[in-house]
Amino acid sequence: KRATYGKEERDVSAGYWKIVTAIVSITKRKIVKAAWGLEYLHAKNVLHRDIAARNCLYGDNKVKISDFGLTREGTVYQMDPHKRVPIRWLAPETLKMAIYTQKTDVFSYGIMCWEIYNNGIEPYPGMTVAEVNQNVKEGYRMELPANVHPEIQNYIKVRCWSENPNDRYTMAELCKHLQRTLQIPRPKFVENPHAR
Repeated sequence: KRATYGKEERDVSAGYWKIVTAIVSITKRKIVKAAWGLEYLHAKNVLHRDIAARNCLYGDNKVKISDFGLTREGTVYQMDPHKRVPIRWLAPETLKMAIYTQKTDVFSYGIMCWEIYNNGIEPYPGMTVAEVNQNVKEGYRMELPANVHPEIQNYIKVRCWSENPNDRYTMAELCKHLQRTLQIPRPKFVENPHAR
């Protein structure tokens, strides 16, 4: 496609594809870097319990996981079922039994990926919280956009959103597969000696 700006004619399709390619590249980096952050928390026996795009800060080509208000130490946490929680990001077992594990964080990570691939729109568009609660418990899962790499779709739909938590990947497994599929090398992470 050609467009005219004043007297100058430009090929706008070339610029468009450069922008689209850059956006796809940023999206890939966001999902991998968020995965590394969650993998790190799980390696330290920390459950985040509120993984969502709103809690992943992106800047300087880095993703930082934030909002540790619901975070708990350990690998399993049973919560009071009457407490308010972010229903749209919860795994079916959390909705049914108010239980949190590393595998429920993996489910939420899949929802966060859906948000990123859909430009930050709220999960389960058009559904009320009550409908989300019921439908997820009954096995409903959202569709990812058609332009998402087929292997990434499989990781999210089968290995993050599986009904059975034992069928979900650990974050370490997911990171390995994401890195391979998206061809993003893992940097060498160094522990901060001043962190407590």
